Amino acid sequence: MKHPFKTVSLFIVMLIFLSQASFTQDNASQQPVMVQDSSLNNLVLPEGYQTAKLGELGHVEIIGNGSKDVILIAGLGFGWEVFQPFIDENTSRYTMYAVSMAGMGGTQAPPMPPEGTSYVENTWMNGTIEGVLNLLKKKQLHKPAVMGSFVQGASIAFRLAIDYPEKFSSVIIAGGSARVINPQNPGIKNLPLSVRSSYIDTVLAPNWFKTVTENTWDTNNYYPENYSRNPEKAQALWEMVTHVPVPVMVRYLCEFYASDVSLDFNRLKIPALVLLPDFDEATLANSRNNFLTFNFGPENWENAVNNSLIELRIMPESHLIMMADQPEKLTEVVADFIEHGVDQSEERLGLKKPLMPEKPEPLEGISLTAEELQEYAGSYGNRLIMMDENTLYIQRKSGPKVGLTCVAKDEFVVTIMPAVKVNFSRDGQGVISEIRIFQNGQWTASDRDQVH
Repeated sequence: MKHPFKTVSLFIVMLIFLSQASFTQDNASQQPVMVQDSSLNNLVLPEGYQTAKLGELGHVEIIGNGSKDVILIAGLGFGWEVFQPFIDENTSRYTMYAVSMAGMGGTQAPPMPPEGTSYVENTWMNGTIEGVLNLLKKKQLHKPAVMGSFVQGASIAFRLAIDYPEKFSSVIIAGGSARVINPQNPGIKNLPLSVRSSYIDTVLAPNWFKTVTENTWDTNNYYPENYSRNPEKAQALWEMVTHVPVPVMVRYLCEFYASDVSLDFNRLKIPALVLLPDFDEATLANSRNNFLTFNFGPENWENAVNNSLIELRIMPESHLIMMADQPEKLTEVVADFIEHGVDQSEERLGLKKPLMPEKPEPLEGISLTAEELQEYAGSYGNRLIMMDENTLYIQRKSGPKVGLTCVAKDEFVVTIMPAVKVNFSRDGQGVISEIRIFQNGQWTASDRDQVH
C-alpha cells in the first residue's frame, strides 16, 4: 500500500488563530492545495507497522578516528546520511556518532503515545534525548560536542546542551529552528507555550494533520530549493524526506510545534554556535518560501542575544542543509568553535553576524473601565469577545483567546499582533451590533449574535 509521504511546510500548517482563510491555490503556480480525506487518520501508525522501543535511536553510524567525539543529530525527515559531506571532511579530526531519529532514514518509529497525550509532552523527541544519553553512557563518551541540523535536530541538540551541560562541551546548530513562527501572524510566538500547544492538540492535529491527503502533503512540502542552492543536491535531499510515512512526520512535526527551546536560552551554560542559512534572492522572492526567514533566520533566534555564550553567524552561500552547500567552510568554522568556544569569536570565526530584528515599541492603549469593556462582550459569528480580569479578549470558538488593546473609541488591536485590528460598529441606539477585523490586508465582518 502506498503511503502519503512528504513534509508539510511550517508557513502553511500553522493556521491563523483569528481569521478564516482559503487555502486552495493554483497548481500551475506550484502553490499549496489544501484537500483532506475524512477516511484518513494520520495520527496513528499504519496497520501492521513494526515499531521500535521508545528511547532507542533509529540508527547510529560511528565514523572517524579523531580524538574529539562529536554527536551529529539529523533533523526532521532525514537519516544520518545527511551529514555525509561533513563526515567525509572530518574522519581524521573527530570520532563521529551520526544519529538517525527513530522513524527516519528507513528506521522504525516508536509506538504512538496513548490517545490524548499532549504534543507538549514531546514523547518522541524526549525518546531521542534518552537515546543520545544512553549512547554517551554505552560508549563512555566524555563531553562530546553535539551538532544538530534542521528542525528536530537543532531543537534536540539545544535541549541536550541546556539540560545536561555537564555531559557536553559545546553545541553547534547547522541550519535549524528553535520554534515555529507564522509569517502571517508572527506575534503568535509571544503566546504562552501552553496556549500554543493546546491549539496543536485540539485544533491543528485533529482537524488538519489527521486527514491531509497525499496531494495536500506533496504540495506543502519543504521545497527542494529550501534545502540547497545546488538544484541536483536540493532534489536529492528532498527525495530523502519522501520516504518517511506521514504519521511519523506528523507526530514529530506536532511535537516540534508544541515546543520552544528559545524559552530556555537563558539556562544554557556551555558555548553554542548557531549557523543561519544564507538564502539566495531568487528563493526568498518566491512567495511559497515566505516562511523561511521567520523560521530559520535571525527572528527565530532573537532570544539568543541575551546569553553571551550563544554566537549567531551566517553561513555564506548556503541553504538549510549547509553540509551539502558548504562542507569545507562548515568544517573550518566548527573546528574553530569546538576548540575555542566563544573566546575572541569576533576576530576568529570570520562569518557575518545576522542583523537582528528591532524590538517593537511597547503598545500603548487607552484605559477603559470594566463596565465600558463589558459593553463589547458577546458572540460575533464564530468569534467570542469576553472579559477576564479587566482585560478584553477575542477568541475563535475553536481556538485560544487573545488579548485586545483599546487604541480609540470602539477600536482595538490584538495586543501581540498590532497589525490585526478589531473595530466595533454601533446601531442607531448606540448598541454594539457588529465587529470588523482587519487581517492580511482585508476586512471581515460578523454580526453580533447576543447582546449582554
